[in-house]
Amino acid sequence: MENSDVQEWLGKLENKNVREWLCKTENKDVIEWLRELKTKNTTKLFSWMIKRFFEWYAGNYEGKTAQDFAGLDAKTITHIALLYQKHLQNRGIKDNTIRSSITTIKSYCEYLDKPLNFKRKIVKIEMDMSSHVFRNGDLKAMFHIGGTKEKAVLATMASLGWEREAVLEFDREFIEKQLAIAKAEKSQFIFFDSARGKTKARRLGILNPLAVEWLQKWLETPESKKSARLFDMCPDGLNKLIKRLARDARILTSGRVHSHLIRGWTMSQLSRAGFNEFEVKLCIGKSIPISDGTYLRMLKDSVAEKYPKVYDAFLNIDPPTIKTEVKTEDFKRLELQVENLTTQLAEAKKERAKSTIQDALIADLIKTMQLKQKADLVTNE
Repeated sequence: MENSDVQEWLGKLENKNVREWLCKTENKDVIEWLRELKTKNTTKLFSWMIKRFFEWYAGNYEGKTAQDFAGLDAKTITHIALLYQKHLQNRGIKDNTIRSSITTIKSYCEYLDKPLNFKRKIVKIEMDMSSHVFRNGDLKAMFHIGGTKEKAVLATMASLGWEREAVLEFDREFIEKQLAIAKAEKSQFIFFDSARGKTKARRLGILNPLAVEWLQKWLETPESKKSARLFDMCPDGLNKLIKRLARDARILTSGRVHSHLIRGWTMSQLSRAGFNEFEVKLCIGKSIPISDGTYLRMLKDSVAEKYPKVYDAFLNIDPPTIKTEVKTEDFKRLELQVENLTTQLAEAKKERAKSTIQDALIADLIKTMQLKQKADLVTNE
């Protein structure tokens, strides 16, 4: 490996502190491991987490370095990793973050050819209870408050149901070709095969009519032509865009707002629309067990057939207003029914008023008779 290659790779790391830490001589193996990771986001996360671990390791093991750590046996490393997990728990770090930290250490040790066996001692993933859950009205309000780019982003993310990184990796040229094919075939819906970058799971990309409409409008703008990517922004920028739209649309949120919530909305709506487990997984890129792999052959056609039928009712974040034309004879019949009901209500009120008066008169008569009886008793005495 040429040193210039390493320097070029280090220069692409956004975190200056991580970059400076990796430049130390004892971190050569760490750099080699990070360079083999598949995605930019995994590299970004693991580099930060491994730096934090080795800083703790040096502070608790008399200045030991990553190079010293690499010389330990798997059993000793497992013990140290579990001590680190306990340290993070004592600091009140969330379980999901702790699990990511231990996964980082485990990945590095696999690179060192020292697989770790934690025997189910790693903390379990906790359910996210702190995030807002998007309703249909939320996304519609956010959609209407946004400009051309914001509308294209929201419509595309809701249509695909993919993770934000996958959406941001789209090339303009690829989408332009898909739109051209759809136009030539006079198709409102675009279906294309893809694979999830992280897991390589097969998935079916779906661009519905709303996404197609606003992608076309976005690609016609001068701003869109400034980059080869479909949406030239980073993951943090996308999150900020979603938060801003939610704030400007005055959404009453029940927790944190971030782009991954749109993926959750799409999964939920697909399920509500009647798509089975495998169809949902195929659409959003969740792994399907190898034992069920033969079922994949039928899934694409099944999804392509069902999706257009349920689109407006479940998967359109800006559904059309349905207007029903009422015939003249139906209108007259309904108008007559209203008049009859109004008359019946008025008569019922009159009868009720009469009944109330009669009840009052009877009560007065009974009271008068009781007083007269008392007066007669006094007179007789």
